[in-house]
Amino acid sequence: MTLVFGDSLVRHTLTPELGARFVTIALGHVTREYPNKPEHTLAGPEDARTPAGLHPVFYGSYDWHSCVHSYWLLARLLRLFPAAPQANAIRALFDQQLVPERVAGECTYLAAPTARGFKRPYGWAWLLKLAVELSGLPDSRWSEALSPWAGRPERVNLHGSGIGRDVMWSVGDTQAQARGGVSALACWS
Repeated sequence: MTLVFGDSLVRHTLTPELGARFVTIALGHVTREYPNKPEHTLAGPEDARTPAGLHPVFYGSYDWHSCVHSYWLLARLLRLFPAAPQANAIRALFDQQLVPERVAGECTYLAAPTARGFKRPYGWAWLLKLAVELSGLPDSRWSEALSPWAGRPERVNLHGSGIGRDVMWSVGDTQAQARGGVSALACWS
């Protein structure tokens, strides 16, 4: 990765040691429920719930999209450094969190009329990136756990998003990546 600051060119390399530092940071907050900024619409008293009650998978990290982004980071680092000392901690987190029951809870939330604009488009983008990253891991359980977000993986209806039409999504350069990435949106359509 190369970063440019003013006239300076700075080159950074993601090493296993730097990756381990990122893993420590992400694992320290993806399941930390508070503080939290839910950006949640209350339609009635039944909607007043804790962050984990609203989002069974992505409740940590201060807000939903930051939690999704952090899961992407963990999946990316697991793919790049599968034998890293913290790899088993990432796998254990994914085994606990990325399961069909919890994903169903996320879908229920995101399908609610009050959540039509929730974290769009920024949070969606990180969810797409997470789905693509999970589809590149040798263990398919976590990618498959996101399958309730699948539907017609080649098309996603973005009604309620201000777009008002079907949009074709192309993610990555393989069908598996595209199917994995697009699968993340179907429960919202």
